[in-house]
Parts: sequence; structure tokens; C-alpha cells
Amino acid sequence: MKSFISLILAGVVGAAAAGVVAWAALDISHKKTLREQQTQHEAELKKAKEEHDQALRALPPRNARPKIKRPVDKNVPGATTQPGGQTVIEEEYSPESLLDYLKKTEASGSNLITKQRRIIHCFVGLVEFGEEAIPVIDDFLMGEPDASGERKRLDRNYATASRENPSDRINLGGDNEEQEDWRAAVDYWGGLAYRSSGELFPQSLRIGLLEVVQEISGERTEEILLRELAETSRSVEVVIIGDLLEKVSPGKHKEAVLQSAHELIKKPLDDDSRRILFALLYKYKDERLVEFARKILVNSEGRIEGAALRYINETMGESAMPILLDLYKRNDITNPNDKFVISAAAMKYVGKNGDADNVFREVFDSGLENLDNPEGDKGLAFKSLLAAGSSLARGAENAQVVRNRQKLLGEYLDRSKNPIVNRGLEEVNKQLSDQLRQFEANQ
Repeated sequence: MKSFISLILAGVVGAAAAGVVAWAALDISHKKTLREQQTQHEAELKKAKEEHDQALRALPPRNARPKIKRPVDKNVPGATTQPGGQTVIEEEYSPESLLDYLKKTEASGSNLITKQRRIIHCFVGLVEFGEEAIPVIDDFLMGEPDASGERKRLDRNYATASRENPSDRINLGGDNEEQEDWRAAVDYWGGLAYRSSGELFPQSLRIGLLEVVQEISGERTEEILLRELAETSRSVEVVIIGDLLEKVSPGKHKEAVLQSAHELIKKPLDDDSRRILFALLYKYKDERLVEFARKILVNSEGRIEGAALRYINETMGESAMPILLDLYKRNDITNPNDKFVISAAAMKYVGKNGDADNVFREVFDSGLENLDNPEGDKGLAFKSLLAAGSSLARGAENAQVVRNRQKLLGEYLDRSKNPIVNRGLEEVNKQLSDQLRQFEANQ
């Protein structure tokens, strides 16, 4: 591979040298041509700017703006049927009409692509209206007053995925034909469960409007975003608003975002919402909720809170090993796959921590025992062996960690009669040797 890369680099360098020679030969004429092109380009830019400014000055006043035709149901008052059979209603092109369409339109059902395009068009149109759109958006974000005068915040969900039809129940093979519950694994290895700001299609109407407020970047942008941050009860909005505030004033509102996360995460939340907030805390390396996370690691059903486990492990690093070991030894964890997640979290420190090495031995021994037992669960066996072997092969911080892992691996070489296991261990041994050579070469 290195020689192949060297050939490519040699070719690139040779081509560059040839280009230098050609450039030197044509230097005078080339510079003259560049000057002429630059002059022409500047003249064209100046002309385009003048035409753009003239078009803005010629923009008709609001009451003279053209009408737009919006598709509606046939029973909508004032609707007319077009020659092609489509029913439409004429409206003024304004921030109010754009927001009205967004409030009434679901991003689902028939003509989905057309609806999504129109929704995106409305968000873009609001941005183009600039400051004129802010009062309209702000009034919607604050909510509509009910009979008692209390404002109720409205929204329209654009998300297509739902935990009501969970993707965390999967069949990974083996002797158990039923689908296995890997909820804790999804919560542990899952990242930020929702998209960050700036995506083409927002998750909800409110999030889309918050992004419009940030993109307009008017005088009230920070005021509106901070107010919504303080009042929202949705984890995804805390994350998105934090992202938007960071774009407006980098670093300024980090603590306000974290405080909102602290308050919300202690309330009753679904799995997705809690995972989002723990991911946010991990992003900022905020260790202040480690004790809270520790208290909720095992819920009343004997299930692991995977997001809390990930937060503890990633935030504390190897210092989390006593917590992980205590969790690994508990007998009140009801789901065997949760135990698998705990062991994987602990084995992150194989080669650096004696307790992690012992967890590795237990997992690997259990896998070999299941594999050799005629009545053992072969699917579980290979999952255990794969998880343990992968923990040895992951990137190491230094050469000593690699040597420690080689020593640990040596305890199991040729112990199994299964050729698949032996080939896997040989491959891991080869990877460790390669890692060690690389470290020694860089010393």
C-alpha cells in the first residue's frame, strides 16, 4: 500500500513540476490574460450588483404584492377550480400566508414530495422577508391564548420515525427465534437521536421557525431563542436552540443551555428524550450530573438506562470502572443483553485496567463454554466472543497497552477447538502486532 501511495505522490509531484515549467514559458502572456479576465469579472460583478439593488428598490409595497395560489380542499370557502382540475385559493404573498400554510399542512399522506417542497419553500420565504417575518413567527412561538387566556404552544411534527414502532427489537440469530430487546444497546451506542440544526427538512414546525429566526439574525434573535430555551419542555428543542445560540454568539450561552438540560433531564422522560440530553451533556463534558446518572442506571424493571451508562463512561473515562464493575456484578438486571452492554462498556479499558481485563476473561470464558456445550446458545456465544475480541483490537493509547492486550490474548490462543474462533484470534493478534510496530516506529 505504501509503495502504491508513493507512486501516486510521485505522479502528482511530476505533474506539478511540469506545470511549473509550462507556466514559466508562458508567464508574460498568461499574466496579461489574467489581468484582462479580472477586469472583465469585476465589471460584471459591479453591473450585477447595480441590477440587484435596482430590483430591490423597485419591489412593490406590501399591499401591491402579487397574489399566490395555494392548493386547498374543494370545501374551503373562496376556493376555485383551475382548468387542470386543481382546487386553489388566492392569498397575498406575506409572512402570514406562509406561516398559515405551514400550520395547516401535514408532511405526510398523499403528494408527500410536493408537500415537503412547499414546506421548504415557505421556510425559505420567511427568511427572505427578514425582520418583517419576526413578529409573525414570534407570535406563533409564544402560543395561542385559550379560553382562560393562557397561551398554548402549538406545533406540527415532521418526524417520520417513532419509538412506537421500535427498531431496537432485532433478531440477531442464534437459538432464540424471538426478537431480542436491545433497547439499552440502542440507548448506549446511539448518538444524538435527532438531527442538529441546519438540515434541509426540520423535525417540526417550531424547530423550522426557530432556525428561520436564527438565519434572519435580527435584533431580537437572541431574545427569542433564550425565551424559548427557558420555556421549552422538549429535549430536542433544548439541543437545537443550543446549537442555534452557538451560531449567533459562540460560547456565550453554553451554561444556559446546560442548565436547561439539567432541569429537564430530572423530569419523567421517554428514552429518546433522556438520551438526547445525556448526549448533550457528554458533548460539553459536563460531569455535574454523574451522580444523578448513577442513581438511575438500573430502573424499577431491572433494565439498564443505556444513555446514562454511556454518559458516565464517556465523561469519566477509566475512572468510571468501579461503577461499571459494580453494575456488572449485580444480580437484579433482568435482561441478558443489558449485561452484554455493561461488559462492552467495561472492556473499553482492556489492557489498561485489571478489573476490565477480568471482565474480558469472564465474557470470553462464557463464550467458549457456550460454544463447546452442545446445548449452549451459539448465537450468544459468538456475540460474547466477538465483543471481547473487538475490545482487544480497538485503538490503543500507547505501546504498553498493546503489549498488555497481547499478553491477555495469549491466554486464549489455541484454547478453542473451533476453527472460526482460532482464526479470529489470529487476526486480532496480527492487528495488535501491527499496532505495536507502528508505535515502535514512531518512537
